Amino acid sequence: MTKTYAAAEKAARLLNMPLEYAAGFPRVQLDGYGTVRVEAHRGVRAYAQDCVELGARGAVIRVRGKGLELRRLSTELAVVCGVINSVELVYEEGAQ
Repeated sequence: MTKTYAAAEKAARLLNMPLEYAAGFPRVQLDGYGTVRVEAHRGVRAYAQDCVELGARGAVIRVRGKGLELRRLSTELAVVCGVINSVELVYEEGAQ
């Protein structure tokens, strides 16, 4: 167990919240076939009408589809809309 993970575990217990929130892991929600919401992202890595890539802790979240657009982008939330074909979580080298 790393020091960072142990600290996140302790914070989660003290704040009475799920470990995923305390550790800053991304939360991905697919609403129907047309909207993907990503909380706790780390910015846009790539943006095109057929693929949007968002940074995440130790990974990239890749949304593929047609007519994709960033409907909302803030430091806390990214909302991708369009025809969603797939959502992938791609781990970065050494992140697992």
